[in-house]
Amino acid sequence: TGGQATVHELRRKEAAGWQALLLQASALTAPAMLVAMVLPHTPLREPLLREVVQGVSVQALLLCALCAPVQFWVGRCLYAAALASLRHGAASMDVLVCLGTLAAFLYSLLSIALAACAPADPPPPPPSHFFETSAMLVTFVLLGRTLEARAKGEASDAVHKLLQYRPATATLLTPDATSPSGWAERTVPSGELQVRDVVRVVAGEHVPCDGEVVGGSGEVDEALVSGESTPQAKGVGCNVVGGSLLLEGSLHVQASRVGEDSFLAQVCRLVGEAQGSKAPLQLLADRVAARFVPAIVLLALLTFLTWYACCVLGAVPHAWVVRSSPALFAFLFANAVLVVACPCALGLATPTAVMVGTGVGARLGVLIKSGAALETLHGVTCVVLDKTGTLTHGQMHVVATRRAAGVAEGELWGALAAAESA
Repeated sequence: TGGQATVHELRRKEAAGWQALLLQASALTAPAMLVAMVLPHTPLREPLLREVVQGVSVQALLLCALCAPVQFWVGRCLYAAALASLRHGAASMDVLVCLGTLAAFLYSLLSIALAACAPADPPPPPPSHFFETSAMLVTFVLLGRTLEARAKGEASDAVHKLLQYRPATATLLTPDATSPSGWAERTVPSGELQVRDVVRVVAGEHVPCDGEVVGGSGEVDEALVSGESTPQAKGVGCNVVGGSLLLEGSLHVQASRVGEDSFLAQVCRLVGEAQGSKAPLQLLADRVAARFVPAIVLLALLTFLTWYACCVLGAVPHAWVVRSSPALFAFLFANAVLVVACPCALGLATPTAVMVGTGVGARLGVLIKSGAALETLHGVTCVVLDKTGTLTHGQMHVVATRRAAGVAEGELWGALAAAESA
């Protein structure tokens, strides 16, 4: 249908958009990881760690320049999603992703800013920074979104291919007393067919709608519906499904279901509902996420207050805090709590698994009705199939031969050739 075609295009554009963001993030994050973790162990270490201004090295400036676009430009979609969830009074995983990555970036920025502004005597120790951490987290989240969008696109492609089985036009029959056959024929778009309209289908054409045969006879390939490779004989009173292929004969079909009520439209709708539905485990993940995010933020705040109090009261060795102020030192631990909890595997992996499962299934010709059905499938231990062609091609092949004692090989092949030509 037109709506399904529009959804198909939207899915493709969504997948292309996430992929473009992932490529942009990767193009900046990969050099950042190189600067942060590889080059300091090469002969480039000395020029890389050379200070441009007090406390600010070439490495810190490069990392800031590479990671800032990832954090604030490429990752802007994550901020938009987080703000949308907060407007609705919920704290989604996007909120935690933004908090964790933003905390890591701002800590790094504040750390080098304080080092640059510190007194020159005595020289301040090199500041610690985690620019690459924030960029890596954003990139990994974008990778997950890209895989999810691609899985949606695969299911949408499968639906789009199903819709292509329905012909664009149909031969509509109307009573005509002047015609020798009693019918007048005209070609109309199949989308304009109404219930009780009669259409003519000839060999080699796809049936344009669900209906009942009211005239003629023929053999119909219904593998699209049942997986049965053997053509089914159809005559007056038999039902046919839109999209099936008439192999032989000619049929007059009276439409019983058209448009959104047709079999193909219902299959397409089921695939869409399956991707939008939530499995029981996913519902649990949503409930956990709703409480998990505020709990992590509260825990990070408690961590900050605890370590700050320890610094003020002198419970922390001075050598630990010498590289930064007590507040920045405490913020480092609070930031660790946010970063370690971001992203949450339960909140991100569960919906992605449902999307990938339905997408891969659709690509292989298996349409999954709902997320709950997909989750229940793990408990299935035996599948019984009673139709040829469902898992096979429906054609017999010789895989081995065995000769009886005293029968020569030439004699065997001669007998087989004679039987085949008989």
